[in-house]
Amino acid sequence: MGAEKSRLREVHFNDNELKNSFKKTRVQISSGYIHSIPQGLGLIECYESRKGSVKGQSNDFIFYFGHYLSVSARFKINEYKVDYDEFLLKIETMFSVLHHLNRRRTGAYHVKLILEHINENGSYVFNVRQMYIKVRKFEYNPALVSSKKRDYVVTGTRTFKKKIEYLNALNEARRTVNTHHNLKELFCLLEERIANEDYGYLNEAIVIGHKNNNLLVYAMVRMFNLLCTGRKRQRQKQVKSEPLYNSSIKRLTLKSMSLKSQQRNAFIVKQIAMYERELKEFNRVINNRKVVLQMFLILNELTGMGSEIKIVPNLKVQQRLKSELMNLIEKTNRKGVIAGAKKFDSRYKKYLGKRLPFITNLAAVFDTDFTNSIFNQVSFEEAYSRGDTFWKEYNEFHNKAESNGSMNFGILTPD
Repeated sequence: MGAEKSRLREVHFNDNELKNSFKKTRVQISSGYIHSIPQGLGLIECYESRKGSVKGQSNDFIFYFGHYLSVSARFKINEYKVDYDEFLLKIETMFSVLHHLNRRRTGAYHVKLILEHINENGSYVFNVRQMYIKVRKFEYNPALVSSKKRDYVVTGTRTFKKKIEYLNALNEARRTVNTHHNLKELFCLLEERIANEDYGYLNEAIVIGHKNNNLLVYAMVRMFNLLCTGRKRQRQKQVKSEPLYNSSIKRLTLKSMSLKSQQRNAFIVKQIAMYERELKEFNRVINNRKVVLQMFLILNELTGMGSEIKIVPNLKVQQRLKSELMNLIEKTNRKGVIAGAKKFDSRYKKYLGKRLPFITNLAAVFDTDFTNSIFNQVSFEEAYSRGDTFWKEYNEFHNKAESNGSMNFGILTPD
């Protein structure tokens, strides 16, 4: 009780500044995202539901399969296109969400610190005492607590001056992740087909995103169908037009029955020649399966997933495939194989990210030296500013170090 009274005594404002005022500052504020809640208050500011598996990462964005719910009490305080009513609604929403997340009303001391933080670091100038009195009269409004569906998180410290820059970076990262994901899905599909020796027409590929962003996927699917079936499109189902006979002559076609003896022989020779052409085309398709294996190696290099299928690489065939794929993508008829292969590598080398090395010595993976701990790299003040969880673990770590005097943890002491 005494501690609470001492905190309430610290909530002191100038009694001469009772007049309500609100305006926007003319001082140049940082273009980055400035939160409305300062660090180190020990309040639950946001909540995120369980995320799915990681889909991919690009441009400091991590994307997940499916959406997750996110509830946040923070808002941006360095926006200039905000009037008083909108600002007041944001303040009321923030404290309602804080009440919802912490399951209790925000204390007077925390309200004072939050309002002073907004007034000092934001683009708004207002009477802190008058705003404090108004905030203390706010009641918890569950209608203001809303959640957002998201499928990504921001991991980097990259700042954006305008919202359109943030959206452009987000869309670019999403396009890159979806394109790489489509390549991985095609890789898994081809791996299953090759393992089962199924070289039929490929139409199971599901592509996410715009076609212009996945031209390589469509080109590889088309190349696979041309090599394995010789067709660009799936053959339509044919309707049987032959009549049904109850006699033994039902196996003969009407055309062969209606022809004369000499014409019938010519018809048979024509049918044999057509059969030979089909057989030659079938043999060519069978031989093209080796080329499909080389295309699978190209896709394996782009995705970096790895496969248990043992295939001997053929660089000449791969260069020719890359050149033909570029012809399909650009709709040209380039004859230079080496030039086409180089253009393919330069265009899609962005997918050739850093490959994780294969680790054989697991003992060298983990650093067990306590002197390299993060708790020995920060001061007491910085540890306290990172929140209650970090501060608690920080104290536990140093308390164990003090109890074991034989170990040298390199404890940092405040100045």
